[in-house]
Amino acid sequence: MPMSSAFYLVIAQTTNGKSVSCPYIDLSVPELVTQPELFDQRYFHRLLRQPAPQVFEFNVDRLDIPAWLREAVIYQIFVDRFAPIPGQPFADTQDLGAFFGGALRGITARLDYLSELGVNCLWLTPIFPAPSHHGYDPMDYFAIEPRLGDMADFQELVAAAHGRGLRVVLDFVANHLSRQHPAFVAAQADPASPTRAWFFFRDYPQTYEAFYDVPDQPVVNTDLPAVREYLIGAAQYWLGDDTRRLKLAALCQFTLPQPPILYYGTEVGLSQRQAVGRLEEARLPMLWNEQQDRSLLDFYRRLIQLRRRTTDVWSEPRTMVRVDDEHGLYAYRCGAYLVVLNNHDQATALSCPAAELILTTDAGATLTGEQLDLPPFAGAICRFD
Repeated sequence: MPMSSAFYLVIAQTTNGKSVSCPYIDLSVPELVTQPELFDQRYFHRLLRQPAPQVFEFNVDRLDIPAWLREAVIYQIFVDRFAPIPGQPFADTQDLGAFFGGALRGITARLDYLSELGVNCLWLTPIFPAPSHHGYDPMDYFAIEPRLGDMADFQELVAAAHGRGLRVVLDFVANHLSRQHPAFVAAQADPASPTRAWFFFRDYPQTYEAFYDVPDQPVVNTDLPAVREYLIGAAQYWLGDDTRRLKLAALCQFTLPQPPILYYGTEVGLSQRQAVGRLEEARLPMLWNEQQDRSLLDFYRRLIQLRRRTTDVWSEPRTMVRVDDEHGLYAYRCGAYLVVLNNHDQATALSCPAAELILTTDAGATLTGEQLDLPPFAGAICRFD
């Protein structure tokens, strides 16, 4: 190791106060800290592959670790191996590298089992299109592996899980991808390709950095802005499937006196893959049939019907009932209707005497007696007697 080389050790603290170093070093063994020659030399080689300093930190948001995560009991599901579509058996094979036939619809059919087990969060291994059985070599970050199901199956699973108080976490692969991914195929085929810089070629085009030196999983250069934009855009695409904030905004929009305007596809979960720069990037083609988010569509139908049939909810004078900026709570009354919005990552409650629950953005919102309970990023419309 050249004496001029300098390395740093990043230590992160977990939610329970434990310190974890990166690269992993057992801090209880002093010589591993004082003798860098004992470190993982291959890791240091990767540190030196860029002449410029690496990006080692950037802020994603300003939110603290949510309370639900601290209290979660997480159940990890290897999707191909958990449950096939009801009525179908697992594949009869002894090859652990083969496809066994697990599917998203199989998980949905087993949600009662998981609820009775007592877990409250499901962690799914990667569901993106991939040539492998495990999925940690994605070829497309914006779709679902057909063997596992389609978008409608995924949306049904999420809605059914949320209805049972189960959260769903997706395993997102941000360090490497499949060598069949279009970006890598283009990089190998054309030395002038814009995506060649996405990867670390040692001897172009055949030798390159790969995850644990597995050629099927080339490592991506996350220091490159184009790579970060692609990965963050993909993450935002799937986070957008968590439609809580969208429903919350719609509930507010449709109870305002001005005519609400829907940009095509919003009602079925259509968005764009990247931030809008040019006009033609403002939206992807419309989603139809099984590609549509049916749960979101149903919510918009009920919301539109409410606005058209019950004009008081938007035409009557508005009276502020509660404004709590610190906790993201906003409540206002229009005639006999009360609109409550919880724009916060923590649940909240509000007193609503002699009221009836008319519409909610989240199945977890309840009105018990005179107390309205709202999950994080949820809203409700109540009607007073």
